[in-house]
This record gives sequence, C-alpha cells and structure tokens, in this order.
Amino acid sequence: MIRHHPNEETLSLYAFGGLKAGARLVVSAHLSACRQCRDAVADLEAVAGVVLETAETAPLAPDALTRALDRLDAPAAPPPAAIGVQALVRQGWWLPAAPGLWFKPLSRRADPGEKLYLLKARAGVPLPEHGHNGYERLVVLEGAFGDQDGLYGPGDFAECDEATVHEPFAETACICLAATEGPLRLSGLARWVQPFLGV
Repeated sequence: MIRHHPNEETLSLYAFGGLKAGARLVVSAHLSACRQCRDAVADLEAVAGVVLETAETAPLAPDALTRALDRLDAPAAPPPAAIGVQALVRQGWWLPAAPGLWFKPLSRRADPGEKLYLLKARAGVPLPEHGHNGYERLVVLEGAFGDQDGLYGPGDFAECDEATVHEPFAETACICLAATEGPLRLSGLARWVQPFLGV
C-alpha cells in the first residue's frame, strides 16, 4: 500500500509540463503504481484544457506561417528512445559508493541543472546524513527505506527541500530512483567521495 505521495505543487507541475526531465521520470514511476495520483493528474490536465480553451488568443507574428512551413520541410530529429525504469535498473553499471551502497548516474536523461540517479542499498545500510540544495524527488522501486518521516515502500514518493536534513536507512534491500536540483550537502567522510559520485 502506498503511503507517501507527491505534494499538490509537484502534481500540478507534472500535469502542466513544468517539471524537468529527471523529476518527471521520478513522478511517472510513482504514477505507474498509484491510482490516486493518476486520477489527481487527470483532473489537473482537464482543468488545464479548459483554461487553454478559454484563454485569449495572442496575435501571430507576420512571418509565423512561413516559419512553420519551413520547419515542416526540415528533416525531423529522431525521437529519443523510450525506456522503462526497470530497464534502467537492469542496464549499465552500478558504482560502489560505500559498503552495501551503490549508485548509477542517469545524467543523459536529466535536464541541465538536474541530477538523476538510481540508488541501491543492502538491508540495514544507512545512507550518509545529508541536506539538500534544492528539491529532491525520490520514488522507491523495490524494497523499503526509512527516515525521520516514516517508512517508504514500493511506489512511495519522498520530497525533500533545503530545510531537510536526514539520514535514511535501508529497512530491506532497496532500489530508489532520485532526481535532485542541486548537489547534496553531505556530512562527515561522505563529503570526500561526493565529487566522484556527482551527487
């Protein structure tokens, strides 16, 4: 049972196209497991459609038609290959971050100014205490972790901002997908490996 959901602002940003690519992938992974949030996003998208239908139209530039026709004649770039989150878990290499903790950067799928990565932890392993320099959005894909806000299982969504300082621990073997807007504020020895991990 999913107990932790994105806040209303995050769901609104998702519905209106305001999230960066990495955060959008994290929210999508939660939505694939959570009917409640899928319904909320559908309602928000319906509201956005009504707003667009009733919005005042803006005048077009005099050369708008010519530019549009020129773009139609230009060769189209191939669309990026769609890939599921589980395929991301299986593909590529996990980098050791600490005993019982691995990291997989997914930078190619993130927008500028954003980090996207997978974390894998063995049961009982604590993550280093850290704070945040911007939003972190995280979804549990497998297993469970806990922190001062409770226990997070498959499909659960966690959001942190600059005010959050925590030391999560893997309740069971755990894999999470996370997107961050700025570097983490790591404490202790973890600060020394941060440049190599890029988090």
